[in-house]
Amino acid sequence: MTLDDGEETVIGKNVIIATGSRNMQVPIPGLDGPRVIDHWGAMTLPELPASMCVIGGGAIGVEYGSLFQSFGVQVTIVEMLPRLAPLMDAFIGEELARSLKRRGVSVRTGTRVARVEQSEGGCVVTLQAGDDEEQVEAELVLSAIGRAPNVEEIGLEVLGLKATRKGIAVDTRMRTAVPHVYAIGDVAADGAMLAHVAMHQGVVAAEDALGHTAAMDYCAVPSCIFSAPEAASVGMSEEEARAAGYQVITGSFGFRANGKAAAIGDKDGGAKIVADEATKAILGMHIVGPHASDLILEGTLAMSLEATLEEIETTIHSHPTLGEVLHEAALGAMGRPLHVPFK
Repeated sequence: MTLDDGEETVIGKNVIIATGSRNMQVPIPGLDGPRVIDHWGAMTLPELPASMCVIGGGAIGVEYGSLFQSFGVQVTIVEMLPRLAPLMDAFIGEELARSLKRRGVSVRTGTRVARVEQSEGGCVVTLQAGDDEEQVEAELVLSAIGRAPNVEEIGLEVLGLKATRKGIAVDTRMRTAVPHVYAIGDVAADGAMLAHVAMHQGVVAAEDALGHTAAMDYCAVPSCIFSAPEAASVGMSEEEARAAGYQVITGSFGFRANGKAAAIGDKDGGAKIVADEATKAILGMHIVGPHASDLILEGTLAMSLEATLEEIETTIHSHPTLGEVLHEAALGAMGRPLHVPFK
């Protein structure tokens, strides 16, 4: 271990590697230019730019695009895949795009960035969608393409560990191939790169190192996008459930028919539940709208307990609350919504 005033050797029975991740570097010409920043750079800007082009429509891109738009910055979000939040259910990407566009954000999906060039006023970003090419001018470019684990120059080769581009391979107890060496968080190959996942992985590693029984279970991990509106998801998307062989039923319900959402003046979005037709088991829950990151906890608990649509139906949801959309979505999946269905 290197310190400011020299080196110090620390000896321990167990080691937990938690070196995190960094902004992913991709071979886009000009992406290393002086007016291209990552999300850390966005937090230390001395002043707001007039315009910003965000490359990447995942969680970080949507969050920062939404944030800067709320400050009055003209924002363009560019996503190479067909929709925003491409790792989540299509419902979420569609609702986010609809809401962001209504707020004045320019959303370009199915579009890749060919190059970034410096101009007198900032940057010129060349976009390609199929055979079409266009240029977008922006004062700053925010690279939000993804994260890469920090596995270089930390001594893995000394231990005999080899990492992949996903990170260090671990088992469900967060143990690496070397005894008494664990890896958690973004540097671990398994699990989503999320703070709450890293925290649980750290608990599991520490418990195992102390001789207790602990293991990671990734069947019900919530993912959240802290934008305006918020988005959150747990379990399988409809596409994933169908690909896994389930006969799928879904139910959706919008916040515009929810009394609490109307009272607080935030009616964008809604909720969608994906379930197995045969057993009515909940396979996934997806929410866009006010307090989505809080509401998703009901879906996370439901999936952890292997709950069914009937159990959501018979659970009394207090009125008037935002959580009533989840009750209505469950009813909708069974073909008997009480109020106005989401369309």
